[in-house]
Amino acid sequence: MKIPTLLGFLVLLTSSPMTNSFPKQFNQVPITEYHHKPVAGSNFGYLALAVIAFSILFRPSPTKPPVPKCPSGYTLYENVCGRFCYRLESQSCRSFANAQAICKEEGGDLLKPSACSYPMFRGLSRQQTGNCEDFWVGAFRTLPALNYVTVGGAALEDNFQFWGENQPSRTVNAGRQQACVQIDNGFDHLLNDDFCTDTVGFICQTLL
Repeated sequence: MKIPTLLGFLVLLTSSPMTNSFPKQFNQVPITEYHHKPVAGSNFGYLALAVIAFSILFRPSPTKPPVPKCPSGYTLYENVCGRFCYRLESQSCRSFANAQAICKEEGGDLLKPSACSYPMFRGLSRQQTGNCEDFWVGAFRTLPALNYVTVGGAALEDNFQFWGENQPSRTVNAGRQQACVQIDNGFDHLLNDDFCTDTVGFICQTLL
C-alpha cells in the first residue's frame, strides 16, 4: 500500500465513530426508526489500530550482518570447510621461515592443509604462471621429530590423502633434512616434504 493511501485510510479510521450493532430483529424495525449511535471510546480503539499500523509501516529494517572484508591483496574463501582469507604468492619465491614471517606480518600464517579445502588450493596452484612453481603451506616437523604438524599445532598424518606418491620421504642430504611441506608441481600439485631453505612460492591465510 502506498504511504499517502495508507495515511488517508488512517485519518478515515480515526475520524469515523464506531456504531452499535444491528438490532437482533433488524427486519422488524422500520428503516426510519434505526439510527447509528456512537459507542463511547470507539475513536480510541481506532486510534490504537492506526498507531499499530503506522508503527509496522515505519519500523526500522532489520540490521544486516556486516560483509566480511579481507585485507588488501587477499581473497575470501567461504564454504562448508570454513571462512578465511588467503593470498597466493607466485612471483617472489622465499624460504619456509621467510614465507611464514611474511604471513605473520600480514596478520596470519601459512595455509593450514585440510582435506576439505586442499582440492581448491591444489587447483589454484596449477593455474599459476609466475616465477614460483611450488608453494609452501603451513606444515613442518621440528627435528629430530618425525611427525608433521600444521602451524596451528594439528597433526598432519602420513596417511593424509593429499601427500604425493611415497611422501613424506624425510630425505637427508648432506646433513640437511626435508622438514617443511609444500604443494609440489613435480608431484602433480600434491604435498611433498622438502628442505626448508628452498625458495618457492607460498600461500598465506588469515582468519576473519
